[in-house]
Amino acid sequence: MDNLSNNGKYRIFLKSTDDDSYFYSNTSYQWFVVSEKTGDSLFEFSGSESSSRSGDSNNGTEDVSFDETGYKLIVKSFEGETEIIPLPLEIDFAEEGKSIVLKYESGEIQTRERKQLVFFTKYGEPIYTPLKQPGE
Repeated sequence: MDNLSNNGKYRIFLKSTDDDSYFYSNTSYQWFVVSEKTGDSLFEFSGSESSSRSGDSNNGTEDVSFDETGYKLIVKSFEGETEIIPLPLEIDFAEEGKSIVLKYESGEIQTRERKQLVFFTKYGEPIYTPLKQPGE
C-alpha cells in the first residue's frame, strides 16, 4: 500500500508482515516516507502487534499519515502518543546528484547522502524506488 501526499511531493509506503499459527499471531509494520522528486527514502518507522495465550502486546508505531498540507507527518504510537514531524519544503540535488539538500520551513537546511528504498513483500517480490538524477 502507498499513499501520496496532497502536495504530490511525498509518498508513504507501508509494508506489513504476518506470522500466524494456532498458538500466536504476530504482525509487524514498516512505513517508509519517500520523496517523489528524488526517489530518496527520508524517514522509516516500525511497529508490531502480537497475540498469544499469554496476552496481547503492541509496540512502536501504529500509524503514519500526512497532514492536510502534505508538509507534516503525523506519527501515532501504540502508547497513545502523537508526534508531528515536519517534511522539507524543498529538496534539491547536490554534488552532481550524490547527495540531497533538505530545506525546512524553520530555515533549517540538511545535506544527506542518497538512500534508496528497497524492501521485499512476503512473497519475495522487491519493492523499490529508483533514485532520480538531476534533470529527470
